Amino acid sequence: MPPVSKIISIQDVDDKVNLLVYGDSGVGKTRLAGSDDKVLFVAPEDNSDGLLSAVLAGSTADKWPIKKWDDLAEAFNYLYHLDEIPYNWVVIDSLTEMQMMAMRGILDSAIQENPARDPDIPQLQDWQKYYEMVKRMIKAFNALDVNVLYTALARVAEDQDGIEYLLPDLQGKKDNYAKQVSSWMTSFGYMSVKRKKIDGEENAKPTFVDERRITWRDTGLVKGKDRTGALAPYTIVEGRNPLKDIRLAIEAKKNGVTAPAKRPRKASARTTSDEKVEAHA
Repeated sequence: MPPVSKIISIQDVDDKVNLLVYGDSGVGKTRLAGSDDKVLFVAPEDNSDGLLSAVLAGSTADKWPIKKWDDLAEAFNYLYHLDEIPYNWVVIDSLTEMQMMAMRGILDSAIQENPARDPDIPQLQDWQKYYEMVKRMIKAFNALDVNVLYTALARVAEDQDGIEYLLPDLQGKKDNYAKQVSSWMTSFGYMSVKRKKIDGEENAKPTFVDERRITWRDTGLVKGKDRTGALAPYTIVEGRNPLKDIRLAIEAKKNGVTAPAKRPRKASARTTSDEKVEAHA
């Protein structure tokens, strides 16, 4: 019997996306993550402050509480076995915390096998298991038939010339692991907030606003990419439902529709050098 063809059209390939948004604590990542219809947070119990900001912003998201690594595996298995996942987004908030839980789980298991071990200091053999556990879990969530949004803290790294840049705060050899995880995402970007001056009438008292944006491309200072073609160079995070706006922009791009661009508020020419970098990101 001749072999059966498994050829399919690329138009039939699943069109769900995996996004990673990284930034400093308090910049608004969790609030962003809760700003669409039908969102499920897979989040640690100690993330109550971040989730509160989402609630106060009007989020109607659900939450699967995570206290340890096994809870994360349980959440994945539940979603995997559903005939249809009833959410627009599953949010892993955050990857930084997810890594910490993985190592805690490894150390707890090691102590059960050898009570004489230090409960807080990983040994050499623990690290490889740790990296593989996190890698396998991220790829498992990425393969689910649902959009997945990951959040992470940001950290400063240096290239071989000593030039600093920002990337997701994921533990690994130098910045290789963070770059590898980022490469598994459809798009990833850096979320920041800048104080912007709004031009008004001459001699009027200056007005300032906080402008949040996600930079989805590599600027040198910021690491990012956008495979959707709908988000780069940046997204201005404003309005009541910015994550919904992101989803609709991606869906419009897939359907060949050009979504209207959101223009940033006009700012004063008096900006810092960092603001200039962000303004052109």
